[in-house]
Amino acid sequence: MSNDEDARPGLSLTNRYLTRDGAPVIPVSGELHYSRVPRHRWAERLRQMRAGGITVVATYAFWMHHVEHRGAPRFDGNLDVAAFVDLCAEAGLDVVLRIGPWCHGEVRNGGFPDWVQRAPVRHRTDDPGYLELVRAWWGQLAAALAGRCSPAGTVLGIQLENELYDQPGHLITLKRLAREAGLSAPLWTATAWGGADLPEAEVLPLFGGYGDGFWVDADAPWDPTFRDHYFFSHVWDDPGIGADVRRAQETGPAHAPARTPSPLFPAATCELGGGMATAYHRRPRPTALDIAAIAHCKIGNGSAWQGYYMYAGGTNPPGESGMQESHETGYPNDMPRLGYDFHAPIGEAGTLAPSHAELRRQHAFLAAFGPRLAEMPSSLPDVRPSGVTDDRTLRWALRSDGRSGFLFVAWHQPHCPLPAYHGARFRITLDDTELVLPSRPVDIPAGTLARWPINLTAGGVRLAWATASALTLLPGAVPTLVLVADAGIEAELAVEDGGVRVRQVAPGLSPVRLTTDAGVLDVLVLPAETAGSTWVCEDGGRRLLLSDDELRWGPDGRVTVRATGTPRVQAYDPHARAFTELAIPSGPAPGAVDAAVEPRRAAAATVPVTYGKHDGRESAPTPEVFDDLAAVYRLGLPDWAADPTHDALLEIDWAGDVGQLRVDGRPVTDRFWDGSRWIVNLHDAGYRDGGEVTLHLLPLAAGSPVSLPPAARDRLVGTGSQLLAVDRVRVVGHLTTAEPERVHRVRKTVRWMADGREIIYFDDTEPYLGGGAVRTAADTRALPPADEVVRGASQIRYDPLTGEWIAMASHRNDRTFLPAADQDPLAPTVPGGFPTEVAEPTYDVVVFENRFPSFSPRVGGEPGLLDGDPLWPVRPANGRTEVVCFSAAPEGSFGSLSPHRARTVIEAWADRTEELGRLPGVEHVFVFENRGREIGVTLPHPHGQIYAFPFLPPKVARMLEMAARHREATGGVLFRDVLDAERRAGTRVVLTSAHWTAYVPAAARWPVEVHLAPHRDVRDLPELTGPERDDLARIYLNVLGRLDRYFPGPEPLPYIAGVHQAPTRTGRDLFRLHLQVFSIMRAPQRLKYLAGVESAMGAWISDTTPERIAARLREVG
Repeated sequence: MSNDEDARPGLSLTNRYLTRDGAPVIPVSGELHYSRVPRHRWAERLRQMRAGGITVVATYAFWMHHVEHRGAPRFDGNLDVAAFVDLCAEAGLDVVLRIGPWCHGEVRNGGFPDWVQRAPVRHRTDDPGYLELVRAWWGQLAAALAGRCSPAGTVLGIQLENELYDQPGHLITLKRLAREAGLSAPLWTATAWGGADLPEAEVLPLFGGYGDGFWVDADAPWDPTFRDHYFFSHVWDDPGIGADVRRAQETGPAHAPARTPSPLFPAATCELGGGMATAYHRRPRPTALDIAAIAHCKIGNGSAWQGYYMYAGGTNPPGESGMQESHETGYPNDMPRLGYDFHAPIGEAGTLAPSHAELRRQHAFLAAFGPRLAEMPSSLPDVRPSGVTDDRTLRWALRSDGRSGFLFVAWHQPHCPLPAYHGARFRITLDDTELVLPSRPVDIPAGTLARWPINLTAGGVRLAWATASALTLLPGAVPTLVLVADAGIEAELAVEDGGVRVRQVAPGLSPVRLTTDAGVLDVLVLPAETAGSTWVCEDGGRRLLLSDDELRWGPDGRVTVRATGTPRVQAYDPHARAFTELAIPSGPAPGAVDAAVEPRRAAAATVPVTYGKHDGRESAPTPEVFDDLAAVYRLGLPDWAADPTHDALLEIDWAGDVGQLRVDGRPVTDRFWDGSRWIVNLHDAGYRDGGEVTLHLLPLAAGSPVSLPPAARDRLVGTGSQLLAVDRVRVVGHLTTAEPERVHRVRKTVRWMADGREIIYFDDTEPYLGGGAVRTAADTRALPPADEVVRGASQIRYDPLTGEWIAMASHRNDRTFLPAADQDPLAPTVPGGFPTEVAEPTYDVVVFENRFPSFSPRVGGEPGLLDGDPLWPVRPANGRTEVVCFSAAPEGSFGSLSPHRARTVIEAWADRTEELGRLPGVEHVFVFENRGREIGVTLPHPHGQIYAFPFLPPKVARMLEMAARHREATGGVLFRDVLDAERRAGTRVVLTSAHWTAYVPAAARWPVEVHLAPHRDVRDLPELTGPERDDLARIYLNVLGRLDRYFPGPEPLPYIAGVHQAPTRTGRDLFRLHLQVFSIMRAPQRLKYLAGVESAMGAWISDTTPERIAARLREVG
């Protein structure tokens, strides 16, 4: 973990990947600087990041921002780092704190306050004077964080220093100082680019990758260190990052750098260019595809951690002398004083750039397939490009574990456009097979970033390959593999089913169904033109969404929409196999209007070609020179622009050199012109009703040597002596609305059957749900009263040898056994048809008293002694048994339900648990489902049962006994400790959701067995919250689907599923809710018979291992 002292349960690090609760993960981190974003926007930014697939927030703690003046540290407002860390935790995002002390991030002095920069010490060394300054700062930071950055805290990682190349010993010292101050985390990291000499085994080396940079000279060609990143490679170091600072400070590695990762750690990044800052002398402007291509190549190269700098832009605090880096501080580049937009996926104003869409599809892929991908090393083809100027050799890589994998193709780069690649075909060699794809050679258009699945198994179906990019995998009774067509490339699916058959697929919004002997899979191939509108929500159950509006969400998965008109969101329903409209409330939105642009002062007739140089690079004009030469415009805004509910944006299309926006005379942000639209959030800029907004623009001299993007340079060349234009200024208002809170509504109706038994309807559809119709059908069967039929029919006898109660219910031999299809007693009663237990012609979910009960309050009688002997107490078999019909369908099981219907069944289970638990004499309520004739199921109708026991069943009693022993020995809760241990080990974890973990128990006794446990301490079903019940429906369906795919072939797996709950009256503080599903099937068509050892002695012998069971269940997911 790059440290031994700060290990956190459930987290571990190998030399290939990070594991969380035992499962490999590929984190995706995005840089956001809390001190550059208004505090009231933090929550919104985090939701935008989550919607973009970010799982970790990386942030600098800038010394200069917090302690501009010595002795006056500030942690208020948007400097409240503790509140920011807490908000990240609430948003379900991890945090990596980059604590410096030298950070850079284009902050003045690299983040050192001026008083530290002037201190007579040797900075960034083990100079005792310097270390005392650091110790004081980190003490202040640790006090503000108050334990959040500790082994028991919420911070995932700490980065020490930044771009420190030649002092490994100093990094060790800093690590010690941080710990002494009270700052620690499971991961310690350091930047490794530039050949940094890092202390081995002390820090996780992190790399970067930018396709262009402001830090090279204005007239420099596209540098090879930038071009490298558009190729697949196993070289991770980028010697270009920070090269100008190394040159200026005359620092660098003490020896020839190794450009490949340490063998101790996985290849990980923290600075893949999420955009690029703009310096005065050089103004790169990467496109969305430029950004996405680098990230795509890193995944293909074997990345175990995708980290972006920046992911969300911001605004510098003004400070007394400015907080930005500049020539004034000796930095090689002049940066904007305020604006730090960075052309990031989330801009300074909070708007989403096109790169957000390009990257979030990659992140959705990592969320769905990351656990598999993490264990797939990267390999490169034998024929590779000869160098960074090779634009003829196709660029591709394979990540594979030898059995399956993903093929990555990258055919894009900026500045030097690539031609279409003609006649591409790939030969993939795996452990036991060789695949050639596509079925015929295809042309690869420029701009292609493809990730094609190879030998991917889902839903029991093996997809030998596909020529469309993998996006996600949606769970369901039939899983849905979602692919996105690559523009200009025909989508083909090659399915393995006794041979490989290839079919062409027309992309669309409906899936194709693949059925083989081994399983069933839906494949949805989205058209390439929908790519920018595609969203995958991982929270509250994975959902595929389509919308042109901005979407965001938090851990609950409830979608918020930000739109300029009527919001529209479509959600894919795997059960219905179609997209449906998401119910999003609409409302008035002001739209967009042009702002009146009133000239207040003309610009200087002639501006200088240069404002001076530093180290050969152009300097920006000073504030005084800017004010002398710039034009000033007053902007007339509509009345609603000051209304915060409309969250108005100012969109400025302009041309010139330097721009500055002022509100009531105060500069609020600025920009060096690069041809892009300048967007400002008026509310965040401080604009209020009655305020004045002025736009200050400096012309750009035609002969200026600054480097501009091609389109901007062409416009400058086409002008006269200088360029200044205000093309358009618009004010855009927004409507922000959210989908209704997802509360599962059920209407409960109690009726009575012909023989006096109770029947309860749980309706989740109209017209019954809303009361438009009511359950009034009468049961007209001529049945004898249940009181007479059941009275005295069953009893329980005590076994003195085991201490167990045994129920005697001989009347159950007469129960219905495998009836004809038209005589299903659990079906609705149709007019003129067979009269069933359910009088209504249709129903959603229904529960009723069993006609042939093992336990019933109607039994009657008094306790006594068998044969009058005190050895054998006898009691009436009081209690109750109920039948739960999951749906009106004639065949199926819980696993065949839609998530909505499954959720209703869970609601019925909770209701009956609570009601039955109140009955006199009931000691325990057990909910269960049997499936399959092999288990003894006599009715094919989808149903389960509920037993309200008049005694503690032996298994419950035994678990309570063990829980009591565990508490006495350790003080812990046995069920919680078991779950924590399983999550830490991870090898038996099948899958984890927001609220539940499914795992194979370490001492599983059945051939196939899974337990599901809630993360929160919960005693029974009624104690589950709505979100926990929602989540249970989804993960339980997922588990049942995996069980059906456990063995090859179409036959469903016979199983017994039970809900283990706390007793109704005793031991409730010891017990914790969990579900168990197990099967007696040990191989296809082979049952595990409970013979002498198991049946007679209760000593279990397993024919497999829990680890194998879990691995198989993960594989078939």
